[in-house]
Amino acid sequence: MGWESEMPRILRFLINDVDDPQTYSDPRLQEVLLVAAQYLVGEIDYFSNQYLIDVTQLSLAPDPTSGNRDNSFINLTILRANVIVTDALFRQNAAKAGFSIKDGPSSVDTRGILQGYKIIMEKAQKDYETARWEFQAGVAEPGRAILAPFSSPTLDFRGARYYDPRDREWL
Repeated sequence: MGWESEMPRILRFLINDVDDPQTYSDPRLQEVLLVAAQYLVGEIDYFSNQYLIDVTQLSLAPDPTSGNRDNSFINLTILRANVIVTDALFRQNAAKAGFSIKDGPSSVDTRGILQGYKIIMEKAQKDYETARWEFQAGVAEPGRAILAPFSSPTLDFRGARYYDPRDREWL
């Protein structure tokens, strides 16, 4: 079993597309995963492998699910694909689900449905950003060192505090 079957199956669970009939075909999910992987290697450049991604040929080499398994790449790619899918669902439903009609004593309001899609989209984005941030903060490569004077806008060495840019506060 390669990435072509394992990663789309995991993504199906995140986007709740496991029951028959399925909304997305396997090739469509493979394509979304490859687009997500392309974005990911542009954002993070220190995975254990260097991946060659071809969206038009639906190919990813080396296969992150076999041999020297790269769970970080697999998980981050799936989370990034989840962001792409939920963002598309929100935009797709924004045009048809965000309206309110009142006619005399009766009314129809579908803005709550759109708000639900927005919550799902924002949670997917937050989950991905948190996972990416944790991966970037936790990866340390042997042999890397700071060999010059160092200062950081996010570290306060005097009080041993850390500035979290996401929460915009000193921890």
